[in-house]
Amino acid sequence: MIRWFSDRLPELSLTGTRACLPYQIKVSFPLTMAQKRTRRRTAPPLKTKRKSPQRAGRRPDRRDASALVQKLKQVADPTHARHTRNSLGTRLPLLGVAATQVKEIAKEFLKAQGSQPSLKSVYAVAQDLWKTGYLEARVLGLLMLRRLEKQFDERIWRLADRWLNEIDDWSLCDTLCVCVMAPMVAAELSKIEKLVEWTEAKSPWRRRAAVVSLRRLNRRGQSQPEATFRVCERLMQDAEWPVRKAVGFTLRDIGLDAPEQLAEFLKHWKPKTHRSIIREATKKLPPNLREAVLSS
Repeated sequence: MIRWFSDRLPELSLTGTRACLPYQIKVSFPLTMAQKRTRRRTAPPLKTKRKSPQRAGRRPDRRDASALVQKLKQVADPTHARHTRNSLGTRLPLLGVAATQVKEIAKEFLKAQGSQPSLKSVYAVAQDLWKTGYLEARVLGLLMLRRLEKQFDERIWRLADRWLNEIDDWSLCDTLCVCVMAPMVAAELSKIEKLVEWTEAKSPWRRRAAVVSLRRLNRRGQSQPEATFRVCERLMQDAEWPVRKAVGFTLRDIGLDAPEQLAEFLKHWKPKTHRSIIREATKKLPPNLREAVLSS
């Protein structure tokens, strides 16, 4: 480099007194092949952009029940509450929230918990909602639990069993059965023994729950007529219309997969049961079988 500067700047003396240039000259030389290979071996690895982990859901706490009740009150309609009371005859306090709005609030709450909400935390919130006494709050808690049916365990069954003692209308009874009991009965058929016991209960809502909890058994392609007949035959002469209504539409579902078995069952019971059960149970039978039952 000294020779390079001497050839081009002969007037500068690089010995003796330090040369002072008015500016600095930066000279770069191309790398040799050996230097390039060395640089590639010693270069730090490229930093790749890390994917941000999926955002974890917020863990529910006791304040969530109060916040959910406030959301229900914000969309409450007193006129709707009066119509609901006249229809159900319940003594529970009503806010007057439509079923679609309750479902939307439940969906939003579960979405805020992340992709895999915990049954333990939602279970606690559902209990707090039930304790408020509001019909819509209780339905909200049941809808939230329904989304976690794959995590159900025996404590959920015991909880639903206790809640049955606090029910005084068909709507909340059916919601409890469809959201909690029906999926558990379908997953564990031994629970039918418990339903058979319920057919002897004094409460008409527990007797109704015995048959409504069978509805998951009779989906198209998954019918369980024998198990359904075993429970329903004990209630074919029940004195309460809410129980008879439930027996009718529970038997009706069997007509999709086992119409002949249902027709024979109804022919046997037609002289001894209420006509409303026969009328409801035959709605999905083929025309020829329905006519045979009604004319028998």
